[in-house]
Amino acid sequence: MELTDEEKKELSVGLLRSWWLEATQALVDVVGSEDALGLLKPYFLHSGMAGCRVYHSITNLNLNGRESANASGYAFTAFVGGRFTPAYLADDGSGIAELYDCATSGICKEACTSFCQFGALGWIQEMNPDWEIRLIRSLSWGDSCCQWRTWRSETSAKVEAIEEMRIPLDKVFRDPMDDATRKYFGLGYAGEAWVMATRAILDSPRLEEGMDGLHHRMRLYGLSMGLRARGWMPKDSRAIAIYDVVQLISELHQRKSEIVLEDEGAAGTVGECPFAGSAPPETCLQYESFFNGICEAIDPSYEFAYDRMMTKGDKTCHWTIRKKGELAKEKTIKEATPDDPIKLLTTMYIKGEITEEDFRKKLAVLKELKL
Repeated sequence: MELTDEEKKELSVGLLRSWWLEATQALVDVVGSEDALGLLKPYFLHSGMAGCRVYHSITNLNLNGRESANASGYAFTAFVGGRFTPAYLADDGSGIAELYDCATSGICKEACTSFCQFGALGWIQEMNPDWEIRLIRSLSWGDSCCQWRTWRSETSAKVEAIEEMRIPLDKVFRDPMDDATRKYFGLGYAGEAWVMATRAILDSPRLEEGMDGLHHRMRLYGLSMGLRARGWMPKDSRAIAIYDVVQLISELHQRKSEIVLEDEGAAGTVGECPFAGSAPPETCLQYESFFNGICEAIDPSYEFAYDRMMTKGDKTCHWTIRKKGELAKEKTIKEATPDDPIKLLTTMYIKGEITEEDFRKKLAVLKELKL
């Protein structure tokens, strides 16, 4: 499948954005809207503050509240898509900003509130603590666009009823962030939003049910993508077709990996991943569910599985795509290895589960015990 650089960027952000929506909806399904928003708010509030700091480090701009809201809108359209119109002034000095054609289509109210209200509030509080921002229209509420009002705190009593005078703010403020930087910013925030929604599920009192629902959603999403992709995949080898999709997704999400084709499958080792050290293992397990959905669409006799994850503390991630029967054989071998502790220890060392020092120490103990 040949994609242009622009198409790859759109696909990479689009996938993460969809996974964020799936994770948010999975949370809402098990705890309800109000509790879901309570779990999501701290994450998105602080992410808005962090996003503002990153923006300031890139641009070195100190903006007033209206300009800051304008800047955040331009910065995050790389994540939510759509068309952000130049903000304009109302007669009391408050700013009005609007977003049309958002890629989320307003399908998840809690996701919209988390990002567009909590995230925006965190941004404004970080750069302009004496200003307020409020989401006053939303696609998720049935409106034709999303709209924010920004004002100084002391004007809050007047904010509900004012005549709007369209004075474009871009006459005094132009976003200095170039398109490539903005898209990189959007990709990073898309991944962070997905991780934050996942963490909110783990914080919930019904985390097992929530994660089960999320894995089901991710498998179905992979199944849908696999069915759409079958048209351009080679018909001579289903394993290679699955491998091609996994390789593409890894590249899109900046997960640098070495992938080796095997007789009836493939194996990959991920050495660098943006989620390593900052995301829970459940993030990788969602990849596993997603890729298993792709396997199911292309050839259900294949399966995708991790045996090492950096999110669990391993030095690398390692995964395999192979026949389900082969995985079952491996499981049987693993279950039989307690009868042969030296073989089990050797297998652990070869797979990188223990260091050479630990291997030699444990081997010496086993030999001393004549095992």
